[in-house]
Order: sequence, then C-alpha cells, then structure tokens
Amino acid sequence: MCGIQKLYFLLKIIIEMMMSRGAMSRVVVLSGGDNVRFNSYINHAVYSEMHNFEYVFGIQISNSSKAFNDRAFTTLRKIDSIRRYLSSCDFLLWLDDDVYITDLHSTVVEDLISHMVDNDCFFSVGNEVPPAEMDRQAPINAGVMIWKNDPRSFEMLDYISKDDYGLHVESSWASYGGGSVAGGDQDRIRIYILDNNFEGVYVAPFGVMQSRPDDYISEVSEHFAVHFMGFGYPCKVRAFLDFVHRFKLSNHILVDEDTCKLFGLNSSQKIPYSESLIQTARCFGIKMRFHIFIFNKKLRLKWRYLNRKWRH
Repeated sequence: MCGIQKLYFLLKIIIEMMMSRGAMSRVVVLSGGDNVRFNSYINHAVYSEMHNFEYVFGIQISNSSKAFNDRAFTTLRKIDSIRRYLSSCDFLLWLDDDVYITDLHSTVVEDLISHMVDNDCFFSVGNEVPPAEMDRQAPINAGVMIWKNDPRSFEMLDYISKDDYGLHVESSWASYGGGSVAGGDQDRIRIYILDNNFEGVYVAPFGVMQSRPDDYISEVSEHFAVHFMGFGYPCKVRAFLDFVHRFKLSNHILVDEDTCKLFGLNSSQKIPYSESLIQTARCFGIKMRFHIFIFNKKLRLKWRYLNRKWRH
C-alpha cells in the first residue's frame, strides 16, 4: 500500500508539472487614445479572439489642462494605461491605434513571449528602421510593445513617467547618437533601455513586430503588422487608403472575408471614393503649408521651438 501511495503521489506531481508547463499565460492586448481615429480596434479585436487573448480598447483622458498643448504629457497617458492593465495579466501587448495586424494567423507574439520567458526579459520592442538605414543606436518604435507583469516593468514605467525624467532624456540624447525626436514615451523608453544597457530588454529586428506600408510588396499577410507612421493625421489616413487600394482590399479593417464571416462582421464596409478624395485634399493642404513654411524663416524658427525644444 505504501508503494502504491508513493507511485500515486509521484504521478500526481508529474501531471501537475506537465499542466503548469502547458498552461497558457494570460495575455491582454491593449490599444487606445484620446479619441477614435481608426477602425483598427476591430482588427485588434479579431486578432485577439483568434489567439485567445483578451482585448481592451480605452479612451485615455486626463484631469490636467497641461495635456491640451504638451505632446510629451499626452503620450504618457499610454504609459499610465499600460501600468493599470499590466497588473491584472501575465503579458500585455500594446498596439498603437495606427497599427493593423496584417497576418492574423501569425504566432509572432507567442514566440516573442516564449523568448522573453526563456531569456528572463520583461520588455520587448522592435527596431524602427532596417539595418541599412540605421544611423543611430537602438532606434526603437513604441507602436508595438510587449510588457511582462514583472517588478522591473513597473519600475521602468514609474521611472519614465517622472516629470524630471524629460530633462535627463534631453541631456542624454546627443550622447546616444541623437536621431529623430518623437516627443513622448518613445524617447523616454529609448533612453531608459540604453541607460540600463538593454538588461532584461529584447529589441526585435526590424519587421518582426511591425513594418511600414512600403515594406509590403506582394501581399498583405507577408508581415505581422503594418504601422502607418507619418506626419499628421490626414497623411496617416491617406497612407492607409493607399494601402487598401493597392492591395484591392474589400474593407476598412484589414480582415479577410472568410474571417469576417467567422466573427459575424460586415465585410462590405468599403471606403467610399469620396473619403479618399477628401483625405488626399487634406494631406495635400498640409504638404502645401509645409512647402510655404520652408521659405519662411519665422515659421521655421517657431516650428523648431514648438517641436524640437524639450518642454517639461
């Protein structure tokens, strides 16, 4: 009887170990902003459902009037939102609202999470540009990020949220190669991981976590996600419309028709041609103002003050 009991408990331990190894981590996919600009939240929701992730879209508001004019302050609301939801899950995937998942069946996120677990990483982010265009160290893009529910994550989130951390970013920027200024959370994240010599951080090669529209050549699903980065909201929309028309997509959510049927989505919501013309005109107006401003010294100096001067 004693031998049978030992065998029973041994089998029980083995089964529990196998179940714990096979247990799925609780992953939350989080996106949002201070308003609904794109229909990407439908795309994100479909992707999350297909991979058994939980999806949250949040309108991020602030009780401070400072957020109205200070871009650095408004983008930090993303950090506050990540901190809030990360405490209730194992891993959190952040997606900017101008990011669309183009390969809905991709296991990139699952693979990255496995890599993070195996290498004791608490944070994963992707390179912004391919190696051929890399003229600065760690030019990360914070449009797609994976955070682990780990004390190091909350330490980083708290640290980069401090008001005076912006002064440190400003003073450290040139020593790390300079480069383009995003003016928000991305700059703070970049300097933090460089200060800490990438400890616990995995920077994925360009194209793994996100790609640009021009990187798509033959089909929509050739990359995991497309990020419509750009100058000004109208031009982002124009880039999205160009992408949709270039690949002759049937809807505005970048979800194939079969998957739309599977989840009961209306796949016939095509973008009207009038919308394309309107956004083209708006984008063209921005470009015209930009050309005018090139030849106006006062406007150039004002733009540099408002957009290149660190304001904290």
